[in-house]
Amino acid sequence: MSDYFTDDILVNKLGITDPQRLKEIEQRMVAENTAVLLDSDIPDGPGLEYFKYIHRVLFEDLDRKSTRLNS
Repeated sequence: MSDYFTDDILVNKLGITDPQRLKEIEQRMVAENTAVLLDSDIPDGPGLEYFKYIHRVLFEDLDRKSTRLNS
C-alpha cells in the first residue's frame, strides 16, 4: 500500500507540503465549493451516494487520495 503521508501531511493534488498552508488553502476551497454545492442538484440522501457526492464537490480541488472510497 502506498504511503500518502509526507511528514504528517496527506499527499494532495496541489503538492502542498506545509501543513499551515494546506489548512488555509483547504479552508478557502471548501468555502468556495460549498457555494457550488448549494447551487447543484444533490442526490437524495442520506446515503452513500449522497455523502460521496458532497465529499467529491468539497474536496475535488485537493483530491486527497487517502479519502477515496475503495469499491
